[in-house]
Amino acid sequence: MALPLVDWTGWAAAAIDGFAPRWHALARGDFALRGIARAMTAPERRGGLTAKFAIGGREWYRTDGQATCTDEDGWLVLAEGERYASRIAADRPVTTLALFFAPATIAAARAARGSDVALLDDPLARASDEPVGGGCRRLAFDPELARAVADADDVAGVCELHALALDRILDAAARAAGERARIAAVRPSTRAELHRRLCRAHDLLMTAYAEPLSLDDLARAATMAPHHFLRRFRAAFGVTPHRALIARRIAVAERLLRTSHAPIGEIATAVGFGSLAAFSARFRRETGRSPRAMRALSTRYASFHETA
Repeated sequence: MALPLVDWTGWAAAAIDGFAPRWHALARGDFALRGIARAMTAPERRGGLTAKFAIGGREWYRTDGQATCTDEDGWLVLAEGERYASRIAADRPVTTLALFFAPATIAAARAARGSDVALLDDPLARASDEPVGGGCRRLAFDPELARAVADADDVAGVCELHALALDRILDAAARAAGERARIAAVRPSTRAELHRRLCRAHDLLMTAYAEPLSLDDLARAATMAPHHFLRRFRAAFGVTPHRALIARRIAVAERLLRTSHAPIGEIATAVGFGSLAAFSARFRRETGRSPRAMRALSTRYASFHETA
């Protein structure tokens, strides 16, 4: 049976608002919602487990008082019952795709993974009881998922992305369970709450990496004291907040060097470095190459494959 797919491209604001009752009926089952717009505002809503993607720009979401986005660098997972609003404000068309998952589909996927885990006897692969620890999480793309998003231009492509996204969500659930287990707390409910707060800070770091984020800023997002936050963040994610921020900036810079013709100085500013010199020194330290050498290498690689 084909996945129900609704395309809201070209709808007026009144039509988007008026769709709310039908949306609420569909959003707790298997369902896909797609649209293209330069500007769009969707009212606050709450549905089932949802995966959010954006192509060609950003769609911004506000959950629990914090803004995050889905774009070509990352996608969002919203837990069942999470309340959120979203908007698009861009100078070019942005394609947004939302995938919803029925409880029965999630249960069947977990059961299938459970049988695999039993065969492999790998306790780290077990999915937790909650999809990604609750709330909103921003996740990175892997190559297969990125290709599936690019190919989701018809019902068959959307159906395949629906299955792949759920698989990645359950992978993230297993990682989240491991992260919670590394947090020193007696009660599981306390670990879950601490993890939820740490994830808010982690998602802020992944989204606002170009801003001058300090330890205090991130601790404030997690509603923790800075030293307490630093210790808990390192325990959960295996890296300090500053190292995570640097890794994020370098990863985005590397992608921009490979895929854009923007001047290196502009890329340095776009990923949050105060000067080209500081960016070049850090980039070389992290990757072993200068930004110019990375761009030249990527250009030669692309030229080789175009002529091969």
